[in-house]
Amino acid sequence: MQLSSCSGVIGECPALPSRVLTMKITVRLFTTLTHYLPPGSDGTSFQAEIEDGATVHELIARVGIPAHLPHIVMVNARRVSLGNALKDGDTVSLFPPLGGG
Repeated sequence: MQLSSCSGVIGECPALPSRVLTMKITVRLFTTLTHYLPPGSDGTSFQAEIEDGATVHELIARVGIPAHLPHIVMVNARRVSLGNALKDGDTVSLFPPLGGG
């Protein structure tokens, strides 16, 4: 990126790109979703960095999990929707459809 000088006249200088803030989220995957754990994870969870204000849906897409697979989504032990906005330090737990009998 090349920086140019400007005279300081309002409107003459190009806008500087805004800094994208990131937040750290703990992601916990259960049963068949553990297939999507990245290398180096502890076997059930990993740390992800995502843009400030991102939703659970955006996190799932970033991790590479098909949107139809998580059936139960929890943030900090509370069930939420995919549109739930995340905050730095949140723990997201994802469960596939459960069966049994």
